[in-house]
Amino acid sequence: MITTPPKQLAWRITSVFIIPIMLASALLIPAPKALALDNDSYPAAWRTAPCVREENGRCVNYNWYIDKDGDSEFTGNSCDHAAPSNECFDNFGYQYRNCTSFVAQKISQEFAKNISGWGNAEHWDTAASAAGYSVDQTPDVGDIAQWDGGLGHVAYVAAINGSGVATFDEYNAAGTGVYSNSTTSSNHSKGAPNHYIHIGDVPASSSLSSADTHGIIGPDAAIYAKSTAGWGGWTQEVGAGNATKLSMAGNNQMFLRGDGAVFAKDSLGVDGWTQEASAGSAIAVAISSTGLQIFIGTDGAVYGKTTIGWGGWTQEVGPGNADKIAVGGNTMMFLRGDGAMFAKVGSGGSWTQETGASSTTSIAVSSTGIHLIIGVDNAIYSRTGVGWGGWTQEVGPGNANKIALTGNSMMFLRGDGAVFAKVGAGGSWTQETAASSTADIAVGTNGLHTILGTDGAVYTKNGVGWGGWTVETGTSAATSIAAG
Repeated sequence: MITTPPKQLAWRITSVFIIPIMLASALLIPAPKALALDNDSYPAAWRTAPCVREENGRCVNYNWYIDKDGDSEFTGNSCDHAAPSNECFDNFGYQYRNCTSFVAQKISQEFAKNISGWGNAEHWDTAASAAGYSVDQTPDVGDIAQWDGGLGHVAYVAAINGSGVATFDEYNAAGTGVYSNSTTSSNHSKGAPNHYIHIGDVPASSSLSSADTHGIIGPDAAIYAKSTAGWGGWTQEVGAGNATKLSMAGNNQMFLRGDGAVFAKDSLGVDGWTQEASAGSAIAVAISSTGLQIFIGTDGAVYGKTTIGWGGWTQEVGPGNADKIAVGGNTMMFLRGDGAMFAKVGSGGSWTQETGASSTTSIAVSSTGIHLIIGVDNAIYSRTGVGWGGWTQEVGPGNANKIALTGNSMMFLRGDGAVFAKVGAGGSWTQETAASSTADIAVGTNGLHTILGTDGAVYTKNGVGWGGWTVETGTSAATSIAAG
């Protein structure tokens, strides 16, 4: 039966017809397990990491390294030293080309989860259990297979056949630091696994397609990002315990570390971050597709610049003023503590006040010049270009909790957790999720809609419309999202 949405907005959202199923049933029920084989997803630079010392054609103690200081040789103590070189270890704390490194990266990619600090493979069953994961003797796609004995061994369960036999993706099974694909049959060099660690459920269809860049901050304060739509495909870009806020626009990214330091880069991947401001500097950050960057300092001032690198910031607004910031293209905005909003084009120069005091609670601006605000009445207003007044009410009072804007695509989160979207100012909105479904929203340059469900999972879709969401993570994977 076709009916209207469960709640109509007080203004402008009219005649939106949907099938009234709750998002919880439409999106959050785990899909059947995938059966397709996987392949080597280890980062290309890690696959060819050179050996610290070879003997008889073998890498002694499985010590491979990455030349992190650019001197074309291994630097520091051996990987087995009491104070080993950091060139031995990946961003999860495991040694390159070892089984643990491959599996930790694979879990990060598939589930956007960080399993660093579990030690040698022989201890992973105990560490996983202590971390709250289920450990048993029954394989499932997406599990970690774990072997005891010696230093142990771990592998990723890529598939299960009709007889329940698991197929593994793994590294260093033969001590050569390379990828292999094997099964639980007796021909595996280590025999059958002693345990299977269940990390999460993998959907039946996990194919990836090109999409706008989007990222998440996990519950452990790590950052994961990708430019594909579909399950998995994540790259951990910042390790656990670091990120409090994330801004993305195209391939440009900026994050605020917990100590108030600012970092930025213009590419996706594990490395490439540049520290731009020291600890104790910032409380909020924003970056645009043109490279315009701004942050709010701990003094309440706004600082801006247009290139990635250490320092070089221009004070755009004096201390004690800014409460929130937004950038889009070459336009920047800030919300003053008294609820007045200001905007301008480019770094430097003067600001134009656009709203009066006690008027505004949230702000957004796009590269196409659309300015979007939430008023103190929880209505949404828009205008094009910089100037006083001239606002059009897009959504009536009592509705909006959050807004997202990129290009001409706009979204808002209603107070009851329902999401609405449209393209361009004016016109009607389309409801995209049911009430009580969504905690956060983001939209990309080419119209990728990203939501954080109330279950902590991330979902995406292209274009405006009810339903049609693709799950991209398991539950409890993210605390905030961003899109570029």
